[in-house]
Amino acid sequence: MIKFIMDTTNQFMTIAISKNNSIIYQSSIHALNNISDKIIDTIEQSFTVTDIIKNDLDQLFVLVGPGSFTGIRIGVATLLGLSKAIQKPLYGISTLDAYALSKHETKVIAAIRLRGKEYVIRSYDFKNNLYSEYKAITKEELPENANIVEYVDISRTLLNSNLEKFIIPPVPFYFKQSEAEIKFDQKCC
Repeated sequence: MIKFIMDTTNQFMTIAISKNNSIIYQSSIHALNNISDKIIDTIEQSFTVTDIIKNDLDQLFVLVGPGSFTGIRIGVATLLGLSKAIQKPLYGISTLDAYALSKHETKVIAAIRLRGKEYVIRSYDFKNNLYSEYKAITKEELPENANIVEYVDISRTLLNSNLEKFIIPPVPFYFKQSEAEIKFDQKCC
């Protein structure tokens, strides 16, 4: 079983590939303002280095957010295209879920910064299969033991046995409207 996962939700574009539950490739490049310029070449490089052809992939995963509005759109759209081209399933996973899975700990509180002073937070109790809802909070409300997500080690996410529990549709997960949507709504209403 060959699995491919990609994260474009933050300032790094990260790709990992596993074969039979072992990581055979991982790459992370700083691509904050030019993900669209680098994404295809970076994916192609992952196939070249591993001697894998696209049709060898069995499953594809993409982090769908919350995170960078543009990064999410580019990552989801690119992997949707690849998925359709090779006729293999594409699954989404939220950035917070991917981060919590990458920690391989019994309990995790993960938070990611939204615009301004807001954060979205979710807590995980893997031992008891208890997971909170996503919740928007202010910086002042962040628990001291919250992990602020800046980077997700997606190779560890890919190998976590709980991954299947957190699969969602590969649709961008924007916890809040983008600035463009807010301005558009203000203009029309």
